[in-house]
Amino acid sequence: MTFKEFDSVKVKKDYPEYKLKKGSIGAIVECFQKPNEAYLVEFSDSSGEAICTEFFKPYELENVG
Repeated sequence: MTFKEFDSVKVKKDYPEYKLKKGSIGAIVECFQKPNEAYLVEFSDSSGEAICTEFFKPYELENVG
């Protein structure tokens, strides 16, 4: 598993369909291993309002550290 729950991650490219720009930071909400590794990530704006919650493959994300 590449990431774990509550890890901070950023997207590696723009996702206009989700209103996310490259580098947008979110938090891993849930991790999945089957049928394929994937992560449910929640993104919020600067005031804490949720922008979106979407599934991403590990190669689409980068650990913030």
